[in-house]
Amino acid sequence: MASKYEDQTSALQVIGCLAKEPELLEDTGRYFFRAEDFTSELHKAVFGAISTIFANGGTNITAKTVDDVLSSYPDAYATYKASRGNEWFTKVLDEADLDNFDLYYNRLKKMTLLREYENLGVGMSDILDPDEIDPKKRQRQQEQLDDMTVTEISDEVELRLSRVRTAFVDNADRDTKKIGDGLDTLIQRLSDEPEFGLPLYGPFINTVTMGARLTKFYLRSAPTGVGKTRMMIADACNIACDEIYDTKLGEWRYNGDSAPSLYISTELELSEVQTMCIAFLSAVSEDKILGANKMTFDEQDRVRHAIEVLDRSPLYIDIICDFTLKDIENSIRRNHRENKVMYVFN
Repeated sequence: MASKYEDQTSALQVIGCLAKEPELLEDTGRYFFRAEDFTSELHKAVFGAISTIFANGGTNITAKTVDDVLSSYPDAYATYKASRGNEWFTKVLDEADLDNFDLYYNRLKKMTLLREYENLGVGMSDILDPDEIDPKKRQRQQEQLDDMTVTEISDEVELRLSRVRTAFVDNADRDTKKIGDGLDTLIQRLSDEPEFGLPLYGPFINTVTMGARLTKFYLRSAPTGVGKTRMMIADACNIACDEIYDTKLGEWRYNGDSAPSLYISTELELSEVQTMCIAFLSAVSEDKILGANKMTFDEQDRVRHAIEVLDRSPLYIDIICDFTLKDIENSIRRNHRENKVMYVFN
């Protein structure tokens, strides 16, 4: 059954703009395209042709090039020819409005999101109800939708689902307990298995924290420039890397088993974090690694070995500059699921 959530004008504009400026397809920092963004088989076919042409080096996309590509795909080509494709595509190109591309792109993505939720059985009529017969209410909904970003729509849905979970799942087995219940068992367990996590880096921090204990949250507070980020990176490397250079011994030493760890950067670029990690593991000053001062042959060897250690270590980084709390939560969930991450630094 066809979805009610579609915007044909935006779909046509996006197709026309991509044909005029296919480089938009590789601007993944701002745009993300899928065939599912389009509901019409004709639109999907032409979008696929544009993507194929650009992926193979073509930048001048015309009705002829689209026709040539689609001719190799019988079903898509039949749809294209039945719609008088060349004439249709020429008109779409003529009417494409590149200056307002972001407007049409955002509207298209909102419709995609609403359709996806609808397909999952999540009702979206309170955000936009295409069947609403009251023109004033329909206008208010459209204005509300225009004011929301795709992220805000998703956050709104997630909030509703979390409220249901809180009401009917998370609270389902809550019960008031007596503080004295099970204390003998607790003390015996701690005696047999002391609650001490993997060691953090530094001579005093583990005395305070009892190590990096799972399910625990640690917050470092200090003025700007003191080195909070470097301390976090040192902790992440200390947990995830199985070797570290010991300046007292003058050699690399075993650092214990590696534990999958994630560093979420909200300010630094990948290369900045990488050089910090190399400097920590190799005990080579970062300014030398950056090239400000020349390294000795021994330091060069240590840097190369640090790169090998990092290459085999389960240490991951997510760079999320323009972020919300939901972005951070999603990153943690995804990395726990995909990379088995147990320790997170942010």
